[in-house]
Amino acid sequence: MTDRERSAVSPRAVFAFLVGSLILSFGFGYFVYVRFIRYEPRAEAFLPADAELFASIDVEQGVVYEPFRRHFFELLEAGRMGPESRLKHFERKTTIELGVDTRELALAFGPDHTFTVSIGGLFRQDGVVRGTARMFEEEGLVVDVAPDERFVQVGRAFYFSAPEGVLLLTANEPRGGKGTRPVERTRGLALLLCWREDAGRSCLEVETRDDFPFRLQGSPGASWPSKLGPAPEPGAGPLGLLIDDGAGSAGRLRSEGTLGRDGFDALLGSLAHSLAVQAKSGFDPRPSAR
Repeated sequence: MTDRERSAVSPRAVFAFLVGSLILSFGFGYFVYVRFIRYEPRAEAFLPADAELFASIDVEQGVVYEPFRRHFFELLEAGRMGPESRLKHFERKTTIELGVDTRELALAFGPDHTFTVSIGGLFRQDGVVRGTARMFEEEGLVVDVAPDERFVQVGRAFYFSAPEGVLLLTANEPRGGKGTRPVERTRGLALLLCWREDAGRSCLEVETRDDFPFRLQGSPGASWPSKLGPAPEPGAGPLGLLIDDGAGSAGRLRSEGTLGRDGFDALLGSLAHSLAVQAKSGFDPRPSAR
């Protein structure tokens, strides 16, 4: 190649090409982030306004995800009538991978043992209700799909797919619209447990830092919520760490403390057990389960 041929491509053209390539790469990366990675918490927005107790868990960080999967995904298998795992069956019928796409879980318990489970994540928003119906039909269960395919009723449980991609399991059909967001959350919060009090709302917050600190907010000296059953002994197990072992009425809650990683894992297990005792029948689609 001669010097004249080398000068046929100007430095300005090369620079413009490089700049254009960088802009296109950045734009594509931003599209991928917005479309497939970014997630804004929204599961709590669908909880009922009259909830007496709710728990919310962010599962984006690996240290939270594994305990969450181990303790809570087992609830989906309650009342399964077929040989295949319902988690895998649900994936085949909806293309939603709960074990991959889930970002948060919110549970609410209201008066008369009503409940709502709200799962938020990077989920598709079409065909979910119909796919859920086919899953239960293949298990030999009777299903009733709403004409607008907004929900499917199986036994006494309702399965919904919300417009924002939130999956709902409730004991009562919502009357339209969203619930009231119970509290304003802090980004990066791993677990938030709240219950109603006469003087306000008491909350336990656990963050996913190495030492897993927690703090209670709301009514000073709030007692252990009856929805979680009898108050544990002070210092006995992860839930017992929340009980004040000093002077005062039994079941009084501490304002701060440290759980540690093992304690956090155990706390999720205790919560799953305590809440599942009341909600498990809702995951079981057989009419006789309730």
